[in-house]
Amino acid sequence: MNKIMNYLSVLAIFVAGYVTLAIKDAVHDLNYQLGVNSRQIAEERSAINILKAEFAFLQSPKRLRALVEKHLELSSIKSDQIAQDPLTSQESEVRLAESSQTVKMTQKTRLFKQVRWNYKSHGGQSNIQTVDHRR
Repeated sequence: MNKIMNYLSVLAIFVAGYVTLAIKDAVHDLNYQLGVNSRQIAEERSAINILKAEFAFLQSPKRLRALVEKHLELSSIKSDQIAQDPLTSQESEVRLAESSQTVKMTQKTRLFKQVRWNYKSHGGQSNIQTVDHRR
């Protein structure tokens, strides 16, 4: 009986040692993977910072202005190129299609003054319908 207990004790010590070494090996592998992943994260962060710097350079107004002047033939905006809002109350010119006469009109009221917009939702749907109550 004493001999069997000795063999079982020695066997238990070997099993415990093997389990301990297996756990140690698994922890070592996990630490190695953690180091690899940490290096990859650091490299990716560095690459992101480099890309941000390159993007900032590509978006710089001074560089874009130089490229526009070099490749596009744009000129400054002239005052006669700016259209006036026809819905505001101001003098506007109307050119008749049949004749080349120019007629000056004064708009005393804002167009579409009587327009009221209501928004309706359709029973739980996410889209909104606009309804015009002009009469």
